Amino acid sequence: MHSFEFRMHDYFCKATVETGVLEAYGLESSDSHKAKLTNPVFDTSGGLRDEIRQLFRWIVPNLAKTVPDDVRAMLKGFAM
Repeated sequence: MHSFEFRMHDYFCKATVETGVLEAYGLESSDSHKAKLTNPVFDTSGGLRDEIRQLFRWIVPNLAKTVPDDVRAMLKGFAM
């Protein structure tokens, strides 16, 4: 695995092993004719970004047992 995108309701985190940087995003709804498509929008305000990252850190240790060990280990590396 070289990267991941982890969605948490209206937010998600993504990262690549190459950069080692966990990026936090929010979803923006569009009221276009295509019925509320969601597009990632990077939030530059420190508060929301920090909250999304903290949510990711809380979720990763509590993943379902069905998540493969290699995936779990990769996510834990970014949750630290």
